[in-house]
Amino acid sequence: MEALGINLFSLIVYVVLFFIIYRLLKKYLLPGLSKSISERQKLIADNISLQKKLEEEEANLEKENKAFQQKLVKANKIKEQELIDKANKEAEAIITTAKNKSKIVLEDAQTAAKLAEDKLNKQFDERVAKKAAALLQELDKDNKLNLDNIKISQALNKIK
Repeated sequence: MEALGINLFSLIVYVVLFFIIYRLLKKYLLPGLSKSISERQKLIADNISLQKKLEEEEANLEKENKAFQQKLVKANKIKEQELIDKANKEAEAIITTAKNKSKIVLEDAQTAAKLAEDKLNKQFDERVAKKAAALLQELDKDNKLNLDNIKISQALNKIK
């Protein structure tokens, strides 16, 4: 072996030292390293499963959120329609009240106009009656004068 440049004693020392180092590493270093690696693998596996759970929970929450939003939209539409219906009813009530009040005002105005017309007709009738009486008195005077004139004429005719 010496021809190959290998010293048998050195080789045996290297092999013995290799086994000693291997045993020391296996006894002291490998258990801690193996434990750390397995803990790390477990931690990674736990994190992956936790991530999957979180993703599933997020998806469920998104579904719940969408369902809740749809319920809110539906409830808002119902509430909106109720408010519109209520407003329409109130508007109809206001219009009906206004129509009734306008009818009352119109009736009051018609009544007032009728009373004013009756009053004016009465005043007109009184004035016409006064004027007619005055004209009749004048006619009576004229008739008396005419009668007097006729009598005078007749008397003159008789005298002639």
